[in-house]
Amino acid sequence: MFIREVIELHAEHRATIFHKICANFVSIKSQLVIRVALWILGEYAESLSEVQQAFQTVKRNVGSLPIYLTAALDIDEADSKPETN
Repeated sequence: MFIREVIELHAEHRATIFHKICANFVSIKSQLVIRVALWILGEYAESLSEVQQAFQTVKRNVGSLPIYLTAALDIDEADSKPETN
């Protein structure tokens, strides 16, 4: 919570905090801290390069998520089953 308050109150430090979070994201182990870090990356990525850096940081450290694949497989399975009406 402390970093969230600092980044909100001290706009002059936002870019530095943003880049430090990206650089140190790999060392974050707590789910709660990861949640806040992701929120900060999403909220304070102000330029295209920062948005790209945030996406690269997340992809590099979190990896690809199976959400889309799982949802797509469920849809494909539902489409291939005959209707029983």
